[in-house]
Amino acid sequence: MTKVQIDQDELLDRLREQVQSIQSSARAFDEGAEWEAKRLAVSIRVLVHDTKRSHSLLRQLQLKDRLRFYEIAAPDPPGNLLSYHGLVGVRFGAGDACYYARLDNGPPYPTKQSPFEDWWGRCVFRDAHGSQFTRKDLVLALANKEGGAHVDQELDAEYVRLSRENSLGWCFSERGEPRDWSNDPVPHSVRHVAHELLTTLHEQVPQAEADRPHGWGWRIDGLP
Repeated sequence: MTKVQIDQDELLDRLREQVQSIQSSARAFDEGAEWEAKRLAVSIRVLVHDTKRSHSLLRQLQLKDRLRFYEIAAPDPPGNLLSYHGLVGVRFGAGDACYYARLDNGPPYPTKQSPFEDWWGRCVFRDAHGSQFTRKDLVLALANKEGGAHVDQELDAEYVRLSRENSLGWCFSERGEPRDWSNDPVPHSVRHVAHELLTTLHEQVPQAEADRPHGWGWRIDGLP
């Protein structure tokens, strides 16, 4: 089959489509549709993830190596022996507690701009077992294995512990009884990664037509 290369204008149209998709899914996520994190993961993958057989959209537009990606994450203190969750915060409500996407809310954390490989490959989670996870790990898990673009019956044991078994190890007390966190930190982390990416595109790629992302509100299952 003969192949025809599309031009830059059409690639830019595809970029704007993916940005609009991320913005739409981010708004829906903030309104309570947590499953939208899978769509976010797929669009993030399309924009930034290269493989031997496929090239990311930002690579095809010759933008990926020029960009400095926003890292908006809580620092992992030197010598920290506890679990680390850099992209999500913790909120408490009546009889429950949960993780939430930090976005630009909460305490001000250092913000830096990094080359893609540093941003994509930096550890943003370390659980109580010592397992580490990067932005790449979390995004590709939702996109490739959890139903974003494909469902895989086999998942890495470390990822299962993180997403389903509270391997971060945090708990809270209700009437003196310890309870585990009830929600999965991964979707909220991917929501935050989308926020970082939109911030990057908004400031550095005007032709992407990305809205200023931090103006959106967020909702956490009725918690204050």
